[in-house]
Amino acid sequence: MRSHGSDWRTTPRAFNEPYVHGLRSHGVELIDHCRSARHPLTAEMFDVDILCQAVREAQLGMGDSRSWDRVNGSLALVVWLEGLRTGQR
Repeated sequence: MRSHGSDWRTTPRAFNEPYVHGLRSHGVELIDHCRSARHPLTAEMFDVDILCQAVREAQLGMGDSRSWDRVNGSLALVVWLEGLRTGQR
């Protein structure tokens, strides 16, 4: 088992670096997906422009793990709603 040092669980970078890397790699696709979402609840639940701005900020490493978790949950909900709309679950 690899040793991570004494602070690997208390340092947010253990999770944040791969998350930011994923956002940098796929952020444009996620923003496009949000902008093209057509489920009626998406527009009721989210200000899509603000959600897209939050994705762009997370791509730059702005915010913290809590804010990124909220962005991640919002993106997951948008994708799930679109799956319901198109019949893909």
